[in-house]
Amino acid sequence: MKKQIPVKKGELYTLEIHSLSHNGEGIGRYQGFTVFVPQAVPGDTVEVEIISTKKTYARGLITRIIVSSPNRTPAVCRVSSDCGGCQLQHFNYQAQLNAKQQLVKDALARVGGLQNITVAPVLGMSDPWHYRNKASFPLGGQTGRVKIGFYQPRTHKIIDIDYCHIQHPLINKSLTIIKKLIDNSQIEPYQEINHCGVLRHLIIRIAPGTEEILVALVVNKDIGSPLRQLATAISQEIPEVKGVVLNINEKQTNVIMGNQEITLIGRNYIIDNLLGKSFLISAKSFYQINAVQTPVLYRQAIEKANLQGNEILVDAYCGTGTIGLMLAEQAKQVIGIELIPAAVQDARRNAELNNINNAEFHVGRAEQVIPELISKGLKPDLIVVDPPRKGCDPALLSAIIAAGIFRVVYISCNPATLARDMSILVDNGYQIAGDVQPVDMFGHSSHVECVVRIQRRNCL
Repeated sequence: MKKQIPVKKGELYTLEIHSLSHNGEGIGRYQGFTVFVPQAVPGDTVEVEIISTKKTYARGLITRIIVSSPNRTPAVCRVSSDCGGCQLQHFNYQAQLNAKQQLVKDALARVGGLQNITVAPVLGMSDPWHYRNKASFPLGGQTGRVKIGFYQPRTHKIIDIDYCHIQHPLINKSLTIIKKLIDNSQIEPYQEINHCGVLRHLIIRIAPGTEEILVALVVNKDIGSPLRQLATAISQEIPEVKGVVLNINEKQTNVIMGNQEITLIGRNYIIDNLLGKSFLISAKSFYQINAVQTPVLYRQAIEKANLQGNEILVDAYCGTGTIGLMLAEQAKQVIGIELIPAAVQDARRNAELNNINNAEFHVGRAEQVIPELISKGLKPDLIVVDPPRKGCDPALLSAIIAAGIFRVVYISCNPATLARDMSILVDNGYQIAGDVQPVDMFGHSSHVECVVRIQRRNCL
């Protein structure tokens, strides 16, 4: 017999919130049925209106807080409940860290089936504000009255902002100035609904170690001199700007950036200093977002790699080479692999910039390049993986297992796919060495980064 759903759309129910979901929503139960509630935190008792139902869960919006959790705190930002930039400003920061630790534990147990794994307390920030070094703002509104901000969750409605409490102060300063310059330029903002207009996104990147700024104007089409005049005005008004680039994206798509880029002013990159090394950051470069916590994350990876100086290290998903180059001075050889040619070019430039001669970088998929290199005699001792949220490609895990690589240092931004991939390795002769170490790279959001060392059983 089909199980009846005990809640109905449009009706009100009282729920006790007992935990957080992976996307930062409170979780309550009504007659054992799961209900997800945005803006609710564990310890709340809330009245909610059900807005949607599925076979196994429902979603509801708070109509009244009956009992407020002791961990509920006033949000700093006036649009935090509407903006999709961060989900947990109303949740005490230490309680956020505790909840993220539990999210990792739950993922390991439920997704990976991994028991008796120690998850260390999350390494948090002493001041969890103004940490982001990159902002991608969608544009909308009207000519001369542009809206710049973030999308409201589950919509493409732009929440207009003038200041973001998790962005670097130089990003906020730049946003205020550039917004006025765009209004004065009379350049038409992009209209997603009918794929017309010009300015689609404003991207601002900061190099926290040098305070250099790179601005990218993402446009639907290049309209010539008005955009160049805007770029000139930006560079004149903001002395920290070292370059303004034009990125052309003519497609009707949710992908932010297109493939064509033109440098309008200065250079198409900025240079940051991180843990004693210098790195080039271009508009499309992958670079850790949190200026304060990136050294914390990388020190954990360095510690778990435990290099002795004679190892051959493979850096899969190497991006612009940051983690591999951090480890290069402790290794015999570093081999980076990355699918995006421009990122590999940046990685090679970063190696030259830091006078690192024992690192080489290859364009391609790690699961294909590694077997090719092994067939030519390569014998890696360690592989570092820092994949996107979808986790490692199954073929890469198969390549690691087939090659018998002794140690894996896994840097993850998604506990669920980390748990899945760890389970595959454990089922094929590996085990976790030491703790899983979460690091809070995204304060006031539901995301958490983890670092874990995984090693072949006969090597422990």
